[in-house]
Amino acid sequence: MRPLLRTLLVVTACALAPACRNESVVDPANRAPNGGARTVEATELLPYIERYTGGARPGETLPMLVAIHGMGDTPERCFDSMYARLPLRARVILPRAPTRHGDGWSWFPFEAGVRRDVQLANDLAGPADRIDTLVTSLLRQRPTAGRPLVAGFSQGGMLAYTISLRHGRHYAGVVPMAGYAPRPLLSRSACAQAAPMRALHGSADTVVPFAWDEDTMSQMNGNDCPVMLSRIPDLAHTSSPELENQLTLALRATWPSP
Repeated sequence: MRPLLRTLLVVTACALAPACRNESVVDPANRAPNGGARTVEATELLPYIERYTGGARPGETLPMLVAIHGMGDTPERCFDSMYARLPLRARVILPRAPTRHGDGWSWFPFEAGVRRDVQLANDLAGPADRIDTLVTSLLRQRPTAGRPLVAGFSQGGMLAYTISLRHGRHYAGVVPMAGYAPRPLLSRSACAQAAPMRALHGSADTVVPFAWDEDTMSQMNGNDCPVMLSRIPDLAHTSSPELENQLTLALRATWPSP
C-alpha cells in the first residue's frame, strides 16, 4: 500500500527525568600514541560506545538501537541528552564521527541553514556505509533480538535517512530527528528497499529547517517510501522532553517482540 504523508501535531511537556544509571561502555582502541583521540581512517571500524537502557544488562539478548550523534556532539553527550531515559530495554550503540569539530565530532561539512543537496548526498554515503559496517560486525558479537533500529539527530538524522535508503533491509525501523534527505538519494529503487522511517522535527528549527523535511516527505511519498513525519511545535534545533517522548513512540512502532 502506498504510504500517506502524515504530519502529526504534538505538544511540548514535562521536565527531564533522572538519567539511567545502568550502563556499560565499550571503546575500541582508536587512540593516538599519547592517549589522545585521533582521526579515524576510512578503512577502520568506527569507534563507538555501548550503553544500556530500561534496566537491560550486558550479555542479555536485546534489541539493538544504533544512535547517531549530530555535528559537534559526542556519543556520551548524545546518550545522556536523548537516550538515557528511554523506557525500553535496549543495547544502544553510539558510533563516533571521524572528524574533530569544536569539543565534539562531525560526520561531514555542513553550514546551518544552507542546503546543498548534491554535495550532501555525496558526503552522506561514506559515513552511512561505515556505520552499517560497524553494525554488521557487532551483530556477529552481540546477542540481538530482531533486526537493529536506527535513530539520529541533525547530521545523525540525515545519516539515519541515508542508512534506511542504502541498507534498509538490515534494519527494522529508522527514526531521523531534525534532519532531512537530499533529493539525489530519493530514488524509487532506494525507497523500494528502505526500512520504515518515522521522522521527528521541530517547527522552529533554523539549522535544518522543518520545510526541508517536508520536502523530503513529499519526494519520498512520490516514490512510495515507507515514511511519516511528526511536527513538534515551537521546538528549535535541540532535544526536549516531548522529542524524547515521540522518539519512544516511534521506536515502539517497530520494536522487536520479546
